[in-house]
Formats: sequence, structure tokens, C-alpha cells
Amino acid sequence: MALDADTGAELRRKKISGSFASAPFTASGIVYGGHRGGVLHGWNTRSRREVWRAEVMWDEARQGAPLMVDDRMYVTSSSGKAHALALPA
Repeated sequence: MALDADTGAELRRKKISGSFASAPFTASGIVYGGHRGGVLHGWNTRSRREVWRAEVMWDEARQGAPLMVDDRMYVTSSSGKAHALALPA
């Protein structure tokens, strides 16, 4: 669900399947979330469509939240491998 920052009014709602384990995080109009299966997803806020995904076996409870800098997402997988992932523009 997306809320207006000033009024708190609901702007959009999207039903998604599966179990998401992370809090949503945003960059450049894309909302990202991590699925319990270790996949990171990104949805365009205007089109409401999935525009990005990365299967990195990530677990927020173990690895914490991804770090987003400029056009890259940095995340450590459950195997301990560090990933630098290009984000959609």
C-alpha cells in the first residue's frame, strides 16, 4: 500500500502473492521488497508492474537491509557472498 506523505491517504494498493520478509524500500520511483524465498523484487510506482528482480538468497533477518547507493543495491546473500546489483533507471 502506498500512502500520501502529507495526508496519510491511501494512494495505491497492490496485492502480491507470496511471503515478503522485508520492509519496503524505495529508490528512483521503484519500490523494492524481499521475498522469504531469497528473491528481491522491484515495482514501478507509476505502472504498478514488476520491473526488477534478483535471486540472491537474501534473508533480512540474517543479512539486514540492503544498502542502496546511486544506481546500485548492495546486499549479502545467505552464503556470505556480497552482491552489487544494478537498479533500473
